[in-house]
Amino acid sequence: MDAYIGLVRCCTQLAAYDEALEVLGRALTKWPEDPVLHARRGFVLDELGRRGDATEEYVQADHGYHEKATDTTDPDFVQQYGILLSRLGRKADARECYKRAKSLFESSGGINSNDPDLVSGLAFVLDELDLHSEALLAYDRVIAMRPGDLVALFNKALILDNSGRYADAEAAYRATLARFPDDPDCNAGLGHALGKLERYVEAEIYCRKALNKQETHSDAHEALGFALQSLGRYKDAELEYRASLGIAPNAPDTLNNLAHLLNEAGRPEEAQAYVVRALETKRTWQSLGTQAAIEVKLADKFHDDELYRDVIDHVKEALMMLPTDLTISERDYAGRLYVNLASAEASLGNFSSAKKAYRRAIQEAPTNSVVGQKAARNLRRLHDALRSTVRVPRWLAWPISAGAVVGIIYGLLVQHLSLDSAGFVGFVMGMFFVIFAAFSLAAITKLKMGPAEFETAAGIPTVPQLEKA
Repeated sequence: MDAYIGLVRCCTQLAAYDEALEVLGRALTKWPEDPVLHARRGFVLDELGRRGDATEEYVQADHGYHEKATDTTDPDFVQQYGILLSRLGRKADARECYKRAKSLFESSGGINSNDPDLVSGLAFVLDELDLHSEALLAYDRVIAMRPGDLVALFNKALILDNSGRYADAEAAYRATLARFPDDPDCNAGLGHALGKLERYVEAEIYCRKALNKQETHSDAHEALGFALQSLGRYKDAELEYRASLGIAPNAPDTLNNLAHLLNEAGRPEEAQAYVVRALETKRTWQSLGTQAAIEVKLADKFHDDELYRDVIDHVKEALMMLPTDLTISERDYAGRLYVNLASAEASLGNFSSAKKAYRRAIQEAPTNSVVGQKAARNLRRLHDALRSTVRVPRWLAWPISAGAVVGIIYGLLVQHLSLDSAGFVGFVMGMFFVIFAAFSLAAITKLKMGPAEFETAAGIPTVPQLEKA
């Protein structure tokens, strides 16, 4: 059986998935209940985008793996069971398997072992346990022992890519492609890294090269969608995102990117469904930022104060997760967070907070970026509008308004506006306070007008009048 599995590994490394399935079919006729073969078949079907068929294979493999994994001291077997559980969505159980596999790998020599397969397995579980620096060291050890190891070369580049070290990832991907120029995973990975480095034309080239080798490569479709979106080819980008989701329906980055694209296209209700799915799968600061941007548009549309408050909550949560070392594109995204926060604060009448958020947007956004320029213009408009508007706190404005009404009624009904009476004075003072209240944004009730309509009447720029990020 080991010969069959070795042949399957060779086929998958060459992206010859149909051949891998044929080899696995022959092996399963001899060992129909073997969990390793069923798991391998599931992995191959996953690569082909046949998620339903893959899940059936994983479920069939689970029982056999569970029985053996509790007693075995083979770290490779335990590691494979962890991958299987992860594919089934059982993340907590998978993590426990990876911890046990790590312990077994280390007891067999760990990173100092002279067995490259053992060190490669250790590197994999270290990465899955979020010990990325240690995983990189382990992969470097594998490459030193076996320079042409595709798995080690690619996984090293992938860790750098996922860590946001895009320039280092580019170098690692190119080193891998120098040996394996047609590998679809490496081409797609390089396309992703180049996209993050804002080299979108190059990114498109490598993504299409990956798709020429493997049409069902979900990561290549997603990276291509990002590059096309950044190049302004929005319809093509939407098609690529949808193609990626057809293969990997719960990929959080793809869900978030599609939601962002749809929101920018003026389809916030449709975008909302995708960003909710993204957040359910993985809660990232980027997805929270997209959620906030969508909520701003929906709040503007329905004049819903509660949605504006949700915007503030989501932006603040995203800011808590913001990394310290941001790339240029990530700084632009952070600027958008602050612009959306400012929009929500302004719509709720919290103008001091709105001005602070606009100032932060100007600081965070890259120099001369569109987001930074919009934030600067909005801050100036807010300043200009507030100079001509008298405001008092709501707790003070309500009694002023009530006193105005009482004064007018007293003057009209009781004293009939007699010039020598207190009624005339009361009427004049009442009218004065009515005018005062009319220019006080916080004093106006929402009986007939939503906040956006009244802000227009009061001369305050509403969110639709302020430019969006």
